[in-house]
Amino acid sequence: MTVSPGGPPGDDPLGHVLASDAEREAVVERLRVAVADGRLTMDELSDRSEIAYRARTGAELAALTRDLPSGAAPSPGPVVFASDETDRYVAVFSESRREGHWRVPRALKTMAVFGGVKLDMTAAELGAHEIHVRAVAVFGGIELIVPPGVEVHLTGLAVFGGKSAKVPPPPAGAPVLHVHCTAVFGGVEVKVAGPPWSERLATIRDAIRPPRLPGPPPPPPGA
Repeated sequence: MTVSPGGPPGDDPLGHVLASDAEREAVVERLRVAVADGRLTMDELSDRSEIAYRARTGAELAALTRDLPSGAAPSPGPVVFASDETDRYVAVFSESRREGHWRVPRALKTMAVFGGVKLDMTAAELGAHEIHVRAVAVFGGIELIVPPGVEVHLTGLAVFGGKSAKVPPPPAGAPVLHVHCTAVFGGVEVKVAGPPWSERLATIRDAIRPPRLPGPPPPPPGA
């Protein structure tokens, strides 16, 4: 099902007001709840979520939830970010990657629908002591790779999907990565970067190298 946003201007006296990022996120979260309740299909979630993230006005957002009960809307999250402080990585039937040297803003929004998103922060510069990531995986996967010494808080919901954080305990005062995820037939994974491939290869080579045999004893004195 495809929803065409908008409607007659008289339907909503505030429909011309520009939508905020927080309002878009609230609508998408409401759509996810509707999927979990069996009200929407996965195709409808994908279609409506894409429209929600592109919506410019409140009227366009209202059209996406007009056929849903009003009580299904979750309360908004406690953290709201300005649009110029947020980077977005969206993969729909595709792949989105970021690696190497880059600056991580204090807010990231990632979405993978029948696709994959991979953000490698190993060589990145953290723009704030606390980074907040919103991760949505629908029949897709999101992988976040962090350098050693970063504290990770992973929260959220997995419906026929999975979420995991494989991060050792960080030192006191370490940077914090907050990841709030929704995984529906998908997965969100946070892990620490491993050693470079050259170091791993050297470790494997040392492990399989046969031990060195002792040489012949030195000749006795005067021989």
